[in-house]
Amino acid sequence: MKQTDIKNLSGVKQIEKTKTIVLARKSETYPVYRVPLKYLYYNDQNDRISTEIVRYCTENNRNLPDDLEEYNQIFENLVVKSKEDAILKTQRSIKTRGQDNPGVTLKDGRVVDGNRRFTCLRRIQKETNQEQYFETIILDYDYKNDYKYIKSLELELQMGVDEKVKYDPIDKLFGVYKSIRIEKAFTVEEYAALFDDYSINDVKRDLILAELMCEYLDFQGTPGKYYIAKDMDLQGTLFEIPAILEKVRKKNPDLVDDVKLRVFASISVGVDSRLNLFMRNIKDVVENGDLRKYLYETEKAIDETIQELKENPVNDYNDISEGIRKREDIKEKLVQPVNAQKKAIDSKKLKKAPIKNSKEALSTLNAIHTESILEMSEDDRSELNDLLNQIEDKISEIRGKL
Repeated sequence: MKQTDIKNLSGVKQIEKTKTIVLARKSETYPVYRVPLKYLYYNDQNDRISTEIVRYCTENNRNLPDDLEEYNQIFENLVVKSKEDAILKTQRSIKTRGQDNPGVTLKDGRVVDGNRRFTCLRRIQKETNQEQYFETIILDYDYKNDYKYIKSLELELQMGVDEKVKYDPIDKLFGVYKSIRIEKAFTVEEYAALFDDYSINDVKRDLILAELMCEYLDFQGTPGKYYIAKDMDLQGTLFEIPAILEKVRKKNPDLVDDVKLRVFASISVGVDSRLNLFMRNIKDVVENGDLRKYLYETEKAIDETIQELKENPVNDYNDISEGIRKREDIKEKLVQPVNAQKKAIDSKKLKKAPIKNSKEALSTLNAIHTESILEMSEDDRSELNDLLNQIEDKISEIRGKL
């Protein structure tokens, strides 16, 4: 988009309003302007719709257009699609009462906060054929020359303590990954410092999940198509994987990649409608079962999964649901070894339960300070004696089975 200072354009007027924003823990108050919509454009770096932008460019095999109105119409469609109910509600409110909350815009017209309000005003303008104005503060920055500052601004305004609309989890993972790994604009510590409720450990965790998401997409032959991970609703499943790999890394570090292949194949094939629970079963096999046996018994399923993905490339989620997830033969080869080992593990745990429970009972009894019995009332002593008799009866029953 052409770089210019919209404050100097015809029809832009300062009004008797101000807006206070907090950036880098500092509060600043700015004047508000009424800006004709024709001077404004959506922020293509907005993390809320980041994966949808990737989807649009990939599916249409094109970059975003230079024509301002065509560009804006694409983004309007994406914003409406992401939260249509919220858009309709806000649109009715603005049409009745006007714009209550000013947005935040850069000097070149890039809207960095207020996408929904901007969208509603665009729709009202088309519906009524009457020119509408976006009320906004105008910051003396442009995205190209101040990427890190403006990204910090966007994140603090949209993902801070008073977050207005929750991010889609996959969009959030991609946003963290893009800012730190792709753009290399922030360190982990700098990124975490933008928020009151997002710690350094939270950022590190999400980077691990984002990197696993990228590895999975590579495995599936869909690198960079982050929107497919969103369509697959993968956030819960991704969350289970690091614990599995960490267990393997501690016991058999040479087998981490082999286990990861099984995890990724299980996701692609859709071994269970509750994938996160199946991942926990794999974790149980890793921790308490025969890992090498599991790897051996699923080797053919891995080869067949890779072959299927090679012969029938995936372009979107429909290719998965109507393609590899129809392969019940592969699914069975991945599920059966896990189920068999899980059954054996549970049986072993059940057989060990009397020992486990007896240890817990002994520990509880050892915690009793016998000196305190002398200070008990007669009623309490009588109740304790009855309980001890019941314990002795239970012990006799257990001994009778030995």
